[in-house]
Amino acid sequence: MPLKIIGTGLARTGTSSLKIAIEKLGIGRCYHMKEVLADPEHIGFWVEVAEGRANFDRVFSGYSATVDFPACIYWRDLIEYYPEAKIILSTRAAEDWFRATQKTFLSPRLWESGLSGPFGDMFGAMIRRFFDGEIHDHDHLIELFDRHVEEIKVLVPPERLLIFKVTQGWQPLCKFLGLPMPDEPFPHANREQDTRGFLEDSMASIAGAEVGALSTATTQTTSTSVI
Repeated sequence: MPLKIIGTGLARTGTSSLKIAIEKLGIGRCYHMKEVLADPEHIGFWVEVAEGRANFDRVFSGYSATVDFPACIYWRDLIEYYPEAKIILSTRAAEDWFRATQKTFLSPRLWESGLSGPFGDMFGAMIRRFFDGEIHDHDHLIELFDRHVEEIKVLVPPERLLIFKVTQGWQPLCKFLGLPMPDEPFPHANREQDTRGFLEDSMASIAGAEVGALSTATTQTTSTSVI
């Protein structure tokens, strides 16, 4: 199915809350970095995208929307590939965004812990490359954030674009999508401490799976040698 919504906002601009909101509105499943972490096959999909061999129909099979990394890196390709999709640029104050990144997905603790294996390769090839390797440089990241926002404003037709802050709640989102507002508070998810814990747990899980696979392979090789 073609994507109906493409979220072009960077991580830490309320993308987790936006994902939940989109799904609550009945639009369908919304793709997010969490989907990549939950399904190792998707790591391979994005490695192919990074290498210029994108198969977006396969990546987003079963999904009606996407937000967050890694998809937002390829927003130019996606808005062209899905010409009927509506574009939502989630944003926030640049300084607040920078501080949030350094406590979560760009934190020195996470990167120094040693992102390794397939996910580390993907994360490094895409996220680090997107930030030009300067993942802790304040001025560089602020400039990149502002440039990202401005390029989207310039290149996406205004009738196709919603510039959105999650603090605005349901009203602008539902108006843009032509849907009634739910009779419940707008979701607010993914606090910084929750994000740190989720990333660290995911890294440990992926690392454990890789070690387990290596151990199994070694055992099989040893058994074969004995036979």
